[in-house]
Parts: sequence; structure tokens; C-alpha cells
Amino acid sequence: MDKRKMKIKLNLFDIIILALIVLGGLAYFAVTNMSRSGGVALPTATSTRTVRYTIELASMLEDAAALINEGDVIVDRIEKRTLGKVIAVEIVPAVIPVKDIFTGEQLLEAQPNRLTANLTLEATAAETASALTVDGGFIVRAGAQVTVAGPGYAGMGYVLSVERED
Repeated sequence: MDKRKMKIKLNLFDIIILALIVLGGLAYFAVTNMSRSGGVALPTATSTRTVRYTIELASMLEDAAALINEGDVIVDRIEKRTLGKVIAVEIVPAVIPVKDIFTGEQLLEAQPNRLTANLTLEATAAETASALTVDGGFIVRAGAQVTVAGPGYAGMGYVLSVERED
């Protein structure tokens, strides 16, 4: 029986491929761990101030909208972060856009048994050069989607406006 020794021969092409794989792995490791290791400086809070912002909760059931009261503490329904305290509530009929088939115009039509709640929230926020972050960690920006929960009700909507107090 003839036993042959197994020899590993590396040519130039194999060495280049191995070097590319190692460099790719190092680059991937550096990019994914940069934010955890502090490689990129995050903006620091320049000041803490009171912020008031309005969120719109569209298409709520009438019973749920009736439960919203001033003074309720609102939290993020998914991440359980505190969003602020309700200081004003405005309940209006919910509307949806519909197209008039005769004229082609976009019209707003009231939804039966549905209401839209506009909640004005007040919270303490850390202000940086690029964002306002409330105590719970929610970044307040006009147009941001938010899912909220209060005592006995929940909803999804958007931030309509943001006001900073001096």
C-alpha cells in the first residue's frame, strides 16, 4: 500500500483570496463594533428643557377616545418608554380621503363610529444639535410615527408639531 503525504500548496492566487477574506472580516468587525466601542462620538446633551408636542391618534373607537383625560401619563406601547403627560385633548370626527367618481376631486368623508384624538403632551427633553429626546428615550420629531398607550386605551399616530419652551 502506497501512503502519500498530503501537502498543502498555496499559489499566489490562493494567497490573494485568503488575504481578501481576512481583510473583509476585519472590516466587517470594525464597522459593526464601532458604535458599541464608542468609535463614533455621539452628540452630547447641551441642555434639558420642557417640550410640548402634539400627536394625532386617528381612527380611534368612540369608547377608547372617551377615556383620554388630561394628566394621563402616556407610554410607548411597544417599548414601554414614557412619552409625557397629557396637558390637552381635542377629539374630532375621524375622516378619510375619498375620490368623487363624478368630478375626480379628493374629498374628506367622516368615518362612522371613529374619532381622531389630538393629544398635546408635555415632557422633559434633552436637546442636542440634532434631536430632542424625552426622558423615556423617544426622539421627538414632527412626522415621527408613535404607538401610545394610556390608562385603558391605546392607539397609533404621528407627531404633528413640536414646541420648545425657553
